[in-house]
Amino acid sequence: ANDAETKNEINRRLNGALIYPASVCMMAIIAILVFGYKVMPAFKPLYAQSKISLPFPTVVLLGISDFLVKFPWTIPFFVIIPVYVFLKKNQIFTTPFFQSIFLKFPLIKTLAINIYLAKYLRMIAQLTKANIPYPVQLTLLRESSNVPAFKDAWRKIRLDVERGAGFTAALSKYETLLTSFTVGNLKAGEKSGQVAETADYLAVFYEVEVKDYIKNINAIIEPILILALGSVIAFLMFAMFLPIFDLARLA
Repeated sequence: ANDAETKNEINRRLNGALIYPASVCMMAIIAILVFGYKVMPAFKPLYAQSKISLPFPTVVLLGISDFLVKFPWTIPFFVIIPVYVFLKKNQIFTTPFFQSIFLKFPLIKTLAINIYLAKYLRMIAQLTKANIPYPVQLTLLRESSNVPAFKDAWRKIRLDVERGAGFTAALSKYETLLTSFTVGNLKAGEKSGQVAETADYLAVFYEVEVKDYIKNINAIIEPILILALGSVIAFLMFAMFLPIFDLARLA
């Protein structure tokens, strides 16, 4: 029950952490659509009558505006698709494709690995307590993984164990993925006959790390998102008013 509660709490925190970025992105998309479809067409005749060369931001926004005016049926898709992705994020982002991508971005990689390790270590603890042989454990770990890197690692570790290697000796070949901290602690647990207890301890450790990381990453991302949204609004305002300022200077 505690394991399920912890997993649900982590999922709630992850979902909560995504709400603010998703809201900011949605506001930026709506602002671009409103400016492109409603505002810029009203200014376009004024730009056309002037003899000044339009600045790059204005050219870009006029291009967006022309597209939206020509194909207005696409506008709902720019809203529906992001909303659909957000609502289906648990299904979409748990696919092998996205799981592999998460391991390539430094900011997300640490969080992703901690989540994966907490899950796998919890399984190792439970299976070891049930006296399940290591080859069977490794097969179950592989089958439960959506991450190609971990899936391949569990397969190769199982082959090494079946050839006679010790469990943690086989794990040590993948310290880069599993982290030296995890492998080192499991080695100590194996020597003392406490693999299950050690895996349980490590699972709790990584679960706490995940909660703290989500909290910290929110504090980092919030000002970045505010700056990004401000930049979008500034781009739209500059694109609209820069030609007018140029006309005023020439008048």
